[in-house]
Amino acid sequence: SGSCPAGWQAVRNSQQCVTSWQCGDAGSSLAQISCQPQLADVGMTVGITFGCSAGTAVGQGFNTNGQNSGSTQATTTSPGAGINTINFGLTCTNQGVTDSKQCTVNLNKPSLIFVANPKVLNSGERSSIGWVTAGMQGCIISSPDDSTFTNDHANNSRKNGVAETPALTSDSVFVLTCTTLAGGTRTASTTVDVR
Repeated sequence: SGSCPAGWQAVRNSQQCVTSWQCGDAGSSLAQISCQPQLADVGMTVGITFGCSAGTAVGQGFNTNGQNSGSTQATTTSPGAGINTINFGLTCTNQGVTDSKQCTVNLNKPSLIFVANPKVLNSGERSSIGWVTAGMQGCIISSPDDSTFTNDHANNSRKNGVAETPALTSDSVFVLTCTTLAGGTRTASTTVDVR
């Protein structure tokens, strides 16, 4: 195919078969792709903007819906243990010229454990509510059955912690609401039963 000057590359001069090669504009099928946000929880939706300056577009990890440019969405999935990124790709093909680009999204894998100890107690006793999380900015504990408890903990945003309940005289629900590093929300609840 010979050598081509900078910014140009060898392309076929016939779409039917390779009869000879000539130098063509290397940017004629230039691919562009971007992903937002750059950090997402597994299961979150990612916005993808893509475009080919010419030719056809094929997406990897998302569907171009037959368009060579536009915006779409894809849902992040867990790529497996030990892998914390997911890649979305775009391949543009035009008259034998192929150009590919990728964008990378960092994956956050949030988790939380939320337990009451003891979970069953006698009237007038207290329980300890504990939580351990990963991939969170912070968490707030509350109780729909006790506004005083909720107010006491409203400004206490801890990723891990223990909170003591007041003396309970009836079954009470406690809720942990966490904000993930990617801005998502995770909740868990536990009930303390009073005999």
